[in-house]
Amino acid sequence: MLSTRLTIIAFLAAAWFWTSEGKIYYDVACPGVNSELRCPQGRLIEVLSMQYGKKSSVDCAARSQPATSVRAQCIHWMMIGWVKSICDNLQRCRLPKPNVQMFTCDKDKDNFIQYKYKCNIKSPDVKTAVFCEGQKALIECPRGRLNILRSTFGRFDEYICTDRASTMTFCSSPRAGAIKKDCDGYRICKFPSNSGYLGKPAFCDGLPKYTTVDYVCQ
Repeated sequence: MLSTRLTIIAFLAAAWFWTSEGKIYYDVACPGVNSELRCPQGRLIEVLSMQYGKKSSVDCAARSQPATSVRAQCIHWMMIGWVKSICDNLQRCRLPKPNVQMFTCDKDKDNFIQYKYKCNIKSPDVKTAVFCEGQKALIECPRGRLNILRSTFGRFDEYICTDRASTMTFCSSPRAGAIKKDCDGYRICKFPSNSGYLGKPAFCDGLPKYTTVDYVCQ
């Protein structure tokens, strides 16, 4: 019963974010190149799958064209979930270069990584708030009550809250979900944008992090 209820809640939260469309997008990153998933303005990423193959079998200059020969069996089982936690419901995301740590077997330095994803239409009801590290965050609903759809703490963009470009745009904390627990159902919610409250992010550089909150007023 609990798992069914959680599935329904997850589906309803996702429905607030977007309306699905049928077009499928691809990004093929050859060795030494960061993966970059992009959607048009007003659309959000939904990662569908992750595959790999040999550099010799793909045109590295045509990264939006799917490779003709791909496999998935050796990709680490945690990778797709981690990638979705970084990229889903963003307009653009930048991921690490292909590396041997992504694999449990076939650890070839000449492997490329291919992502298959959709670009869904963002709901106009969803509001997004961004708070730089160290700020006191406040979100509120003039009418209705807060329903937190997604919250992150880390870095997913090169330039937000910094004047110097970051290369570590896949820096995230798994504890950022605390915002939903503390804010859902209230008209106003305040919290600190820092690692003491939201957890220390992993895979980061020394540049400031930031908090992003997507929410609706119900």
